[in-house]
Amino acid sequence: MKVSRKTEYALRSVWQLALHPERTATLAEISELTNVPGPFLAKIMQRLAGAGIVVSVRGARGGFRLARPPHETSLYEVYVAMEGNRAARNQCAVSPQVCGTDGYCAVHPFWNSARRKFEQLLKEATAGDTGARNPLPPL
Repeated sequence: MKVSRKTEYALRSVWQLALHPERTATLAEISELTNVPGPFLAKIMQRLAGAGIVVSVRGARGGFRLARPPHETSLYEVYVAMEGNRAARNQCAVSPQVCGTDGYCAVHPFWNSARRKFEQLLKEATAGDTGARNPLPPL
């Protein structure tokens, strides 16, 4: 299991958009409210748009908004969009070289169980659930 800074930033951005799903927020607004650097955020939002999590709106009133209602956007979707489809599954707790087809490390059974629980929590949680408790101010 791995949660990178880009995934954390993606989650912050999705949560912020979930607070006002009917509104299109500019990149600058999202950047300011989430404290994510603009150029890094632009790449994150492109990836989220490519995954169908957000919609990019062009023009003078352009920006980003959620592609679906917040309660239909799972945190697992955001996680997979940022970390890749196999991120949660193929990460050894000890070293990437230890667990493989020839064997596994001593903590492998525990780590596998923890990974499954982590994935399940992310699948059950939605942007709507977390957005309502987001401490950031609304857009």
